Amino acid sequence: MRRRGCFSRRPPFGPTRASGSNGSTSPHCSSVRSDGYPPPEPLAARNGLHPNDLRALIALLDAARAERPVPPGRLGEQLRLNSAGTTTLIDRLERLGLVRRDRDTTDRRRVLLTVEPQAIDLGWSFFGPAIGTLLTAMDAFAPAELDTAERFLTAMTTAATRVNAATPDP
Repeated sequence: MRRRGCFSRRPPFGPTRASGSNGSTSPHCSSVRSDGYPPPEPLAARNGLHPNDLRALIALLDAARAERPVPPGRLGEQLRLNSAGTTTLIDRLERLGLVRRDRDTTDRRRVLLTVEPQAIDLGWSFFGPAIGTLLTAMDAFAPAELDTAERFLTAMTTAATRVNAATPDP
């Protein structure tokens, strides 16, 4: 049985590391990623990144792994940045060689963000050691148990998203 979502064996940092793997990491594991992995601040500081830059890279790496195109506006919404802030952030990441802007092949008016191999390597170098430990922990569960956990996390994420959408910003 194929493991899905955050319970897949697919590495979390893009297709270049996933030789022969299947599945994708779902957003349901963000708490596992943030609590179970090393804190991201040292990675950001060590690489001259602003915390929002790192948040953007993680969002873009997640989208790349899921083969989901990301226009700048969607990234800005996800990070809760205005248009000017999003443009500044993307310009910074582009100067660092971590992302590039590409024209959408189906709609030339639309721009999509693409992570560069350097960004994948950066994410892998920082989070990679924790990934092996998490995958080993998964081996203790049968596929049916992982499916149940995935359904539960999907329901909780959906409920939390509804609550967050209904809660006004401070």
